[in-house]
Amino acid sequence: MLYRLRGRVVGKPPLHCYLALEFPGGTEVVLDVTVPLTSHERLAPEGELQELLIVPYVSEREMVLYGFVDEQDRRLFQILVDLPNVNRGLALRLLSHMRAPELVAAVAREDLSVFQNVPGIGRKRAERLVFELKQRLSELPASGEAHEARLLQQALRALIQLGLKETEARDRLERVRSRLTPETTLEDLLRWALQEPRS
Repeated sequence: MLYRLRGRVVGKPPLHCYLALEFPGGTEVVLDVTVPLTSHERLAPEGELQELLIVPYVSEREMVLYGFVDEQDRRLFQILVDLPNVNRGLALRLLSHMRAPELVAAVAREDLSVFQNVPGIGRKRAERLVFELKQRLSELPASGEAHEARLLQQALRALIQLGLKETEARDRLERVRSRLTPETTLEDLLRWALQEPRS
């Protein structure tokens, strides 16, 4: 299965990257790779080398290569298109509006407005996306931002189970958020939050 392509950028029309691959003997093949805007804006200048992580789609009628600058965005695209009623076009629009860490954070906050800013997504669809993504985001490779969002969501649930009101729990977590590092555990975060005075 095709996973990674490395070639020279020879064109960058919106939502596309034309990637030239050179082979022994001087043969050159140019591939049209579809990319979300969040990857497009990070492409190398024309004439320079670019590596893209690929999700291929092959059917009897077409072959489309979807390319991403980082693994989180690539994996999130695969998760999105695996959801009910999410096609490749909608997944591409979502990842054109926000990168994986932003989407993960929006799901953790249950921020429907972030999804409703994407053309074709109303309130009901946004609610469904948030619900379904919550079940699947554990499959996403963690970045620093994604790890933080997941940890805060887990801590929020735990604090509510311990008897704090949601507003109080959110306030305490916001006050200790600046102390988070990639090594912070859920136990650390809960201890800090519980040591905070009531607001």
